[in-house]
Amino acid sequence: MTFIKHKHYKRLTIFLILMTFMTNVSYAANAANINQYGFDCFTKRYEYKEDTFCDISKEWIKKSLKPSYELGLISGRTSDRFDPNGYVTIAEALSIASRVHEIYYGGDGIMNKMGSKWYDGAIIYAIDNNIIKAGQFSNYEKKATRAEVADLFSHALPQTALKAINHITELPDIKASDSYHASILYLYNAGILSGSDDFGTFYPNKQITRAEIAVLLTRMVIPSERKKLSLKKSNQSLKPNYQSIKSNDGSFSLSVTSDWIENKPNHSSQSNLELSTYDGLCQLAAITTNKNNTASFDLLSYNASCVQELSKKMSKASFTPPKKAVINGNNAILTAIKGNVDNISMNYYIMAIENETQIVLISTVFPDSIAKESLPKVKMLYQQFAFIEEGQ
Repeated sequence: MTFIKHKHYKRLTIFLILMTFMTNVSYAANAANINQYGFDCFTKRYEYKEDTFCDISKEWIKKSLKPSYELGLISGRTSDRFDPNGYVTIAEALSIASRVHEIYYGGDGIMNKMGSKWYDGAIIYAIDNNIIKAGQFSNYEKKATRAEVADLFSHALPQTALKAINHITELPDIKASDSYHASILYLYNAGILSGSDDFGTFYPNKQITRAEIAVLLTRMVIPSERKKLSLKKSNQSLKPNYQSIKSNDGSFSLSVTSDWIENKPNHSSQSNLELSTYDGLCQLAAITTNKNNTASFDLLSYNASCVQELSKKMSKASFTPPKKAVINGNNAILTAIKGNVDNISMNYYIMAIENETQIVLISTVFPDSIAKESLPKVKMLYQQFAFIEEGQ
């Protein structure tokens, strides 16, 4: 009897030892899974081909979009369109930042569905993982600014994954008192952000495009794509980069800074030139008329007729008296108009300018809410106006 008990005891002891060993093996395996995090977790999930999206033509977009698409970090608006110039909402940017965080820590990048909104799960995940603070955003469906996106992505990876490769202490358009100052500099120093010119100008209040998000994503998850920076000191003696844009008929040109782009896809048959800022809020249209086709031309009368026609399309319209000016040796008339269009207070600035043979009417428009930012850009455009002489 004693022998039997002893034998059972030995068996029980061996069983307990085996169970303990198996438990330790299981715990070790789980611990290994927990510790499997880092950039190796970003693995290829999709194949990007030349015909994946029909609206991608610029090489710099393709270069950044390919890895971020293949890693499953960003997809198209539809099955065959990426919409590179489309803007990103707070919800979309937050979902992408949460996906980056979740994959880095060994997950599949899929947010749990919670609440009535498609992005509620991402919000909860972001709050739980300190990507955002509860109540940080009151409207998740508004278009995100570059500063807001920089703040989101500055918390999407740990500090060990965003080590400094640059030493940037200031930027031309970022003040130390700005709410996202630290986050923006953090990403510049990590080589994620590089700015829009040689001075590192960031344009924090501009809305961010899907193409720009693709660039940011690629640099976030592929450290070799990050940028070493050596920025120039911005001061009054150093001017930003200018580009010269000619009208369709070659009769005139405008020198514009890098935040203006030509609206070729929306080009009107009546306009010789259409421009807009990257956020799309400040727009310009220019029309050329040959003076030989205009009997007894008077610049002041011509400008007044244009102002009158525009005023008819506005409610509560008011305008300043026309001002005469000489720009690059050419006579000009400038008028400011303010009024409501679709219940939005808008500002129009019109300049009619002439040389010996031609008249150009330039009209710029922007909402009153960004007048402080847009007016200097408009004035710069007018001051830089230049006719192109035939034969040059």
